[in-house]
Amino acid sequence: MVRILLLACFAVCFGDCFAQRINQTDPVEIGGFREDVYKQNDVILDRDALGYVMRSNGFSSQLIDRADKNRGGANVLGFLGGAGVGWSLGALLGGGDFPAGIFAVGAGFLIISIPLSTAVKRNTLEAIKAHNDHVAQSESNRRQRKWQWSIGSTAGGVGLRAQF
Repeated sequence: MVRILLLACFAVCFGDCFAQRINQTDPVEIGGFREDVYKQNDVILDRDALGYVMRSNGFSSQLIDRADKNRGGANVLGFLGGAGVGWSLGALLGGGDFPAGIFAVGAGFLIISIPLSTAVKRNTLEAIKAHNDHVAQSESNRRQRKWQWSIGSTAGGVGLRAQF
């Protein structure tokens, strides 16, 4: 029992430490052959973590929400289309009758899912670009701020004030 409790505590602590490496103020890198691997601080982001990172900017948040909505429809239609085409080809290869109606419906679902999945990728890449632009702009604003030093009255009397 003690071993299970220690293992659970270790898993919670490890998960906490890992989650602290993802934040909303660092840029997101795009990688992979199909530009479908998203990294931040050498940590590969899944869709939930990417959505969390995009929440810092309103426009990128809207784009990633739109991409997530399209992703659901594309996945469902792609699954149904693949099942219809696969069932038909399996029946043909198995020596049975070719169900042309199921094949046509499956092919139609696949054709409909292609623009949806393209919109998912386009909206995701636009969201990442908007997030990275927002991060770069806020970083340059931080660098442009100048400190102003003055001697003047403070709450405790006369002292050195720094304004930034």
